[in-house]
Amino acid sequence: MKTACEIEREFTAELKALLAKYGAELEAEDHWMGYAECGEDVRMTVTIESKWDEHGEQQSEFVEIDLGTVVRGGGASKFVREAERKIAARSSAERNLDGTLRNFMPRVDGKPFRCECGCNVFHKPVSKNKQLFECNSCGDRYNGI
Repeated sequence: MKTACEIEREFTAELKALLAKYGAELEAEDHWMGYAECGEDVRMTVTIESKWDEHGEQQSEFVEIDLGTVVRGGGASKFVREAERKIAARSSAERNLDGTLRNFMPRVDGKPFRCECGCNVFHKPVSKNKQLFECNSCGDRYNGI
């Protein structure tokens, strides 16, 4: 029988190897700092920086994977399918030169707009569709006119 210590060592080694393989970082942070929900919405995010060759040509895009609050092992779960959808969707999103999402705070009739979740920061998930906006917090999408 494996001890808890042995399992922890194996798991940690495999996780570190996976992060190293992709040059990735895993971070957990409170998503609602400064709000009443502070401490209730800790999310894990994996980031993989863009890679460039010696000639300045981009070899791979910046990737940010929102793992949410809980990740469970097993087969091709709903989580895995959702993560794959998010990666595909965000690869075509409008980005700043440093690879981060180009964020904005929309206004409707001159007043700040908020998503149903309370967030007021959005990005354009598909750079070709200038009217589609996605909430940075919950991922809900809105079609502007």
